[in-house]
Amino acid sequence: MSGFDALIVRGQSRAPVYLYLADGHVEIRDASDLWGRSTSETIRILTERHAGGESKPELSVVTIGQAGENQSRLAAWIDENTRSFGRGGTGAVGASSG
Repeated sequence: MSGFDALIVRGQSRAPVYLYLADGHVEIRDASDLWGRSTSETIRILTERHAGGESKPELSVVTIGQAGENQSRLAAWIDENTRSFGRGGTGAVGASSG
């Protein structure tokens, strides 16, 4: 639905950021206000920010949460339906600093 089959993200950010995909383009946006929040808080905030708080089928949020931020070996990616994916700690890769 985003217009992409795959994305390759290289390098690192010095500050927390998130990828925003819409209408075939990608933006890197500041996520400082999301750092340290739970996955459910992050999903709620981003849903409010990008969909006016409404549940829209074309909007999907995936987040790493505090486990990923703290580089837990068990960190996964969590979506708005509370489903997880990325066994083996791949959620920690989302917050990797090297």
